[in-house]
Parts: sequence; C-alpha cells; structure tokens
Amino acid sequence: MNKEKIIYDQSTIINIESVISGHYKIFWWAGIGTGVGYNYNIKTNKWIDKNFNGFVFYTKIKIFLGDIYRNWSSLKSNGKSSK
Repeated sequence: MNKEKIIYDQSTIINIESVISGHYKIFWWAGIGTGVGYNYNIKTNKWIDKNFNGFVFYTKIKIFLGDIYRNWSSLKSNGKSSK
C-alpha cells in the first residue's frame, strides 16, 4: 500500500456559467429540456493546467414532483383526479 502523502492546494476557484435553458412538458408529470451557454473561470488554481472556459450544452429529463404531489393530494382528499 502506498503511504505517500498527497498535498492539495487550498486556493479558491471561481467559476461563472451563463446559460439559457427551457423545457417541454410531454406528459403532465414529465418533460424534456435542453440548455446552452458559456462557462468562464475568473480565478483558477495555479496547479491546474487545463483551461475550463468554453461553451456548454446539456439535455435533461424532468419529473414534475410538485404536479405529482398535487394530483396525489387531490386524489387522496377528493377521491378523483385533478387532471
């Protein structure tokens, strides 16, 4: 087993990411979404050689837990669905 100590630099890294995103409801309880933006590092650690600035893109699957809870609550109290 390697008993070598690893020393980490404790300096701060500051990152800003501006993104525009949206989603589309496929069902009353679920949807899909996407976003695009730019990531910029204001302050980096001097030991990090890689540049993390650049464009970002993502996709997501959303589950609308609030809608599910409200529907479940109305079913429980009224005995019928709100949707």
